[in-house]
Amino acid sequence: MASEGTKKVRLIHDPTSPYYIHPSESAGNSLTKHLLKGDNYDIWEKTIINALEGRSRAGFLNPSGFPKPTDEQELAAWKANNSIICSWICNSVDEHIQPSIISHKIAHELWLDLKTRYGGSNGPRIHELKSEFQSLHQKGQTVVVYYNQFVTLWNKLYGSVDPTCGCRCEAAALIRAREEQEKTHHFLLGLDEEQFGHIRSQIIATEPVPDIHRAYALIVQEERHKSIVRGRDDRTDALAFAMQRPAPTLGRGDPPIIRAHIVENTAIPWIGAINCMGIRLGRAVEVAALHPAEGVAAVAKHRPTAVAPLAVGLAEG
Repeated sequence: MASEGTKKVRLIHDPTSPYYIHPSESAGNSLTKHLLKGDNYDIWEKTIINALEGRSRAGFLNPSGFPKPTDEQELAAWKANNSIICSWICNSVDEHIQPSIISHKIAHELWLDLKTRYGGSNGPRIHELKSEFQSLHQKGQTVVVYYNQFVTLWNKLYGSVDPTCGCRCEAAALIRAREEQEKTHHFLLGLDEEQFGHIRSQIIATEPVPDIHRAYALIVQEERHKSIVRGRDDRTDALAFAMQRPAPTLGRGDPPIIRAHIVENTAIPWIGAINCMGIRLGRAVEVAALHPAEGVAAVAKHRPTAVAPLAVGLAEG
């Protein structure tokens, strides 16, 4: 009995054993933070499989995917692993689903139950996804948002399907390359024509057509370039508008305070331009406030020829 107990402990705690359970792998753990709610089964399934493959336990989801126990000690270790996997899966689904699966004691039976309920292998679900995919376009969204939507729908439709059925021959490589080209073409077709029509034509004309990752990088680069140019043009238009503002006239009967106020305010649109030329206008405005006659002359003296008409108008006022 002592030797049997020793073997049982080794199977569960020995890192070289396929039944090894790490001390951090408790039954209260969850395999993903994205809980199964029903309509997100496609992504949830891939997340769970990846998590279990990382722990070398994905075989428990398939009756023939894990070696069968050969003795009582291995059977006990298998039961321990099976129970903890059932707990992980239960902890990875929404609380409204948990009561309906808690009675499952075999991991692959629990997995099959969830797949039958929420799997996307049925016709109506595939038709729904294809309809969403056909109507997917950028429609003014950023490229990042559109790309994420595209990849999500593509993975739901084709992510779990291997067109070569696992074959590694030369023909299989050509089939995979053709599928990647189709993916790139579908992504490019959904882009806004006005904004990315030119760069899209350049990408399509490339031989061979780049994969979707390279195409995405080129489109994002084009989007950033257009954003920089647009911002620069907006600043230029704002400056040109400020320089073209009509200058107000000063009446001879205006008191000095009003004259100084108008001079100071009308100088504002030109201060930035004058400062860029290294000329300080602040002193001229101060003089205009104290001594209107001298101040007008100072403004006219320091103002560039592009705005000289304003100084003349002030002098005549």
